[in-house]
Amino acid sequence: MTRLAYSTLLIILFLAPLAGLPGTAGLGTVAALEAIGICLLLLCLFKVGERPLWHPAPGLLPLTIFAGFLLVQALPLPPFLLRLLSPRTWGLYGDTIWVVRPGIWMPLSFSPQATLTEFFRFFLLAALYLGTVQLLASRDRLKVAISSLTAYAGLVALVAIGVFLFLGSRPAWLTWELPTSFRDNFPGLLAMAFPLALAHYLASRPHVSHLSLREKVVNFIRQLSFRPHVLLGASCLCVLFAILLSRSWSGIVSSLGALLIFSLLLLTRSRGRRMEVWGTLLLLGLLLLLGLALGGGGGQAGLSAGEKQLVRQDSLKIFANFPLFGTGAGTFSQVYPRYRTLPGDNLVVNHAHNALMEHLVETGLTGILLFAWFLVLVLYRGYLAWLQRHSRTSVYLYLGCLSGLTAILLYGWRNSVLQGFAAQVYFFFLCGLAIATATTSSLRGTEPEPLQVPSGVRRWAVFVTVVVLAFNVAADLGGLLGRAGYGDPAAEQAEETVQSASRAALLDPLAAGYRYALADGSLASGDVERATDQLGTALRLAPLDAEYLQRMGLVLANLGHEGQAERLLRAGAQVDRANPERHKTLAFWLLSRGKKEEALEQIRQAVYWGPEKTWDYLTLMDLNDLGQEEMRRTLPERSMPMLAFGDYLASIGEDSAAERSYRTSVQHAMTEKHPDPEPFRRTAQFFADRGRDTDALEIILMGIELFPQNPELRMSAANLYEKLGIVYRAVQEYRVVLAFDQDNEEARERLQVLAGPRP
Repeated sequence: MTRLAYSTLLIILFLAPLAGLPGTAGLGTVAALEAIGICLLLLCLFKVGERPLWHPAPGLLPLTIFAGFLLVQALPLPPFLLRLLSPRTWGLYGDTIWVVRPGIWMPLSFSPQATLTEFFRFFLLAALYLGTVQLLASRDRLKVAISSLTAYAGLVALVAIGVFLFLGSRPAWLTWELPTSFRDNFPGLLAMAFPLALAHYLASRPHVSHLSLREKVVNFIRQLSFRPHVLLGASCLCVLFAILLSRSWSGIVSSLGALLIFSLLLLTRSRGRRMEVWGTLLLLGLLLLLGLALGGGGGQAGLSAGEKQLVRQDSLKIFANFPLFGTGAGTFSQVYPRYRTLPGDNLVVNHAHNALMEHLVETGLTGILLFAWFLVLVLYRGYLAWLQRHSRTSVYLYLGCLSGLTAILLYGWRNSVLQGFAAQVYFFFLCGLAIATATTSSLRGTEPEPLQVPSGVRRWAVFVTVVVLAFNVAADLGGLLGRAGYGDPAAEQAEETVQSASRAALLDPLAAGYRYALADGSLASGDVERATDQLGTALRLAPLDAEYLQRMGLVLANLGHEGQAERLLRAGAQVDRANPERHKTLAFWLLSRGKKEEALEQIRQAVYWGPEKTWDYLTLMDLNDLGQEEMRRTLPERSMPMLAFGDYLASIGEDSAAERSYRTSVQHAMTEKHPDPEPFRRTAQFFADRGRDTDALEIILMGIELFPQNPELRMSAANLYEKLGIVYRAVQEYRVVLAFDQDNEEARERLQVLAGPRP
């Protein structure tokens, strides 16, 4: 039984990175590993049944309470209790689901499916922690596990190095997490593995003392034939170089922090280990110098540093509204749109890019304090036991575990790596390994004296684990089968859509998307009553989905329920405030009801969040007979909306008003934080088309001041100088264009005409 449990533990550790595969492959891997992890706990409990012994695992109580807390978040509660526990949650339900289904019981979590998914994942992580403590109490199993993981990390890092150096891109199969966040997550995982690999290398190297420098050098060369030790060192170096080549400042800084902790703690046990201390400090310095030489942050995927800071500030506002119990584990992406201030309609924000902030949002102070309680118990009791250990392996491996935990916590301060499955698996594994090396691992390879476990406690533990396993398998299997059986609604007829959505909803009853598709198909077939019922169910499962809210509002409006319809349409615009389509839908409805002023405010919000679609909103206002002044007052004071308004005025022959709008657009562009060269180019084109080349050149030169390396602006300036007869300036500008764009044939031809071919 012990051997089977040990093999199960290694399977989880080796397969965890595959959870980052895209689509069904990644989801299937997570589902399989969740079931395997719970089976690991069952195997450990049955091992206890064979011999009623249990190695103490600090933090078991906070882990149990935290798992129960996640269940409470997902369970429906009566409205009065919701109002007592989370007034803001109660208020949001009052504006959304309770509009159509007043007084129904709702959970603290805004997505019970996401929270239950997090519960099953957390059960796996807790099982992994307990299983690691129990199974790695033996020194022999401990060494095999660490050697295998070190070699595995080195192999993956070696592949990554080859990709970085020779391919120049990163294929999806190589990623540890989501393919789009490779640059953000991969260095963090390697930074967590590096201290453990270094510790294993130092602990396993042959010990040589009382030799001269020459004898040590000769002995080192002879040791090259000691292959296991050499392979461990090579793996360690591969991991280090992969971190450096990723050019991730977060990865480099977290590795520096881990090495610093490693060195400082080693100094407290430096007796006979001065060379290791100085060697680690030397590695620390080299890592810093190489990081500075390579430069940080190159190629970071996703949001910029400034955009991530905005997301963190928005997340702090969410926490302020849900301080005690949070919004529900796994619900950040559903709640964030309501508080978003980050511009950009096409940007998708699924994480807070700060592990602590995201956990505060989702679980509140309750979840953070429970997790901190667990972590403090693990580190405190492990450290006290480590101070009493004299085994070289135990001393170094505990330092590697503690440093690895430090690295991932530092990395998580500016990234979302701790929300990834692989990082969570290795984090809890390191926690269990720290306890195993500090408190249970024996010098002689035999297991130390464990505790007696009452048979009643074991039976209850087995019962709870079996129940969780059954529900977990049912939920994961239903979700996968539902996804596999649900076709493409766009390619199906209404009746086929209803049938496939009905089957998927039966297999995965907590998935709101199938209910919404079922309602959509029912509407297409004319079954309004069923569509309304399914939309209500979809809203109950996802009360903050703006599309569901506004679709329900439009259905109710057609049924004559104007008050409910308006509340839901407004709620949809509020919960997804950065989506211009939500404001546009509400504006259409308000205009149809004669509420012009309120509709104009919604159009203004739509243009603010989606300035690239300003022309569509201008057309909408024109169709509703709004005058130019009303249009002008509706548009936000930004460059792109004013530019589109100028295009609109020019298209209807209002050149004087168009000029004012164009010039206003240029003025805004010169003061905006992130200006665009388009206002300068199109404004200059407006003047050039009307023969006002001097005015056009003035605008272009203003744009060049902001964008001196923009070849299009330089080309426009060259053309205008040539038209005005200022040939020497035209030649200069054409040469600048070719300096920035060597393939510009027009600039090359004009330069040959004006200046002649160069000798």
